[in-house]
Amino acid sequence: MVASQKFTGNMSLQVSRGANNNGNSDKQLGSWQSVREDAKFRFEFWAMMPADQAPSSGWTTLVGINSLNAAGQNSGSRRSLSAKPLLVGVISG
Repeated sequence: MVASQKFTGNMSLQVSRGANNNGNSDKQLGSWQSVREDAKFRFEFWAMMPADQAPSSGWTTLVGINSLNAAGQNSGSRRSLSAKPLLVGVISG
């Protein structure tokens, strides 16, 4: 959690891709969380890059949300979101 970079709210979860990390770089954020059944949540996804970098031509961001029911089985509420781009900002230092 960082307070130095945020879009709305007071903090952001920072996930980084290390230098020289090639190919697929899937990240799992956090652990499984128990929530109230039929609850509704809002997720906000955005990406920032250092000011001296730019996204590759034709890049996409895929976000997957998977949920399990009370029996521990995959729920029908699995969603996969794709945006091109979701939101791109610039980090200036």
